[in-house]
Amino acid sequence: MLLSNKIWFKTSGIARMDGDDISLPHRIEQQMVYMDANQHIGVCGGQAKILGSDMIPKKPTSHEEIKCWQLFHCTFIHHTVIFRRSVVDAHGNRYNPYAHAEDYEIWNRLGRLPN
Repeated sequence: MLLSNKIWFKTSGIARMDGDDISLPHRIEQQMVYMDANQHIGVCGGQAKILGSDMIPKKPTSHEEIKCWQLFHCTFIHHTVIFRRSVVDAHGNRYNPYAHAEDYEIWNRLGRLPN
């Protein structure tokens, strides 16, 4: 699977993680399989456990729920996101300079897309 991971990311997708983020061992592989099976999906996020606690904030999972939540909250946990390179290339792949709201801005921009 490692070679196909490299090919997928070189040609199709981007996974977000910072150096201090921790992910389950098969997270990216599972998201790649989901994205391959659902070509209409441009961005895929996940749930996350808050380190030092047992808290897992509930985030919406359907496109309609995400659009509603996005009015008031940042619905994606940045380090759980995988997205298609084509989507961000076509709709803006740069973070705009919104102090303290860069994540919120890019997810709002991409949230206006059909899926």
